Amino acid sequence: MSGSGGVTGPALDCLRCQRPLESQGVLQFRVGGATGLSGMLLGSINQLAETRLPLEVRTCPECGHVELFRA
Repeated sequence: MSGSGGVTGPALDCLRCQRPLESQGVLQFRVGGATGLSGMLLGSINQLAETRLPLEVRTCPECGHVELFRA
């Protein structure tokens, strides 16, 4: 995962304690590809089957709740 960017959406409140969520930026989550032994055997070729899913991470400074939003 690698961070990039800042707030991409509207201000939102925490679902638990109603404090404003703070944006931690956009992270690129790697999804897809083979796992387990087949992933080990394929090595770097396995990375060709992976895609990146950009998600904005927002956290609550009060209770620590984390929410992910598609960026």
